[in-house]
Amino acid sequence: MWASTSTKNPAYSPTLYVDSLAAPCTVNTMPESTIDAYQEWGPDRPPVLNIEQMNEAAAVLDALAEAGVDLDDATEVLEREGVAKFADAHRQMMGDIEAERRRLSDPDPGSPGG
Repeated sequence: MWASTSTKNPAYSPTLYVDSLAAPCTVNTMPESTIDAYQEWGPDRPPVLNIEQMNEAAAVLDALAEAGVDLDDATEVLEREGVAKFADAHRQMMGDIEAERRRLSDPDPGSPGG
């Protein structure tokens, strides 16, 4: 799963992060503007890594392990923090919706208790 893939810097392509991340068997959360840009400018088919690229990626992972980076631990922490942020955002959104529902259903917002 890839999250927060919108491009923040307007000097960069609006599809910078999804061009190489959109692939079979992945989930990519992105804002509608990024989806629109990808549909307009993205490749017709998601890129697929070739053997050389896969070997390069494996070498990077090996180097990280040799440097003391525990990929399983890093993945677990990032997953836990990412899920918590999505859950927090969902709770906030639901609270905002409930507050707006109450505001709209109050027949007299100026009344005491209203």
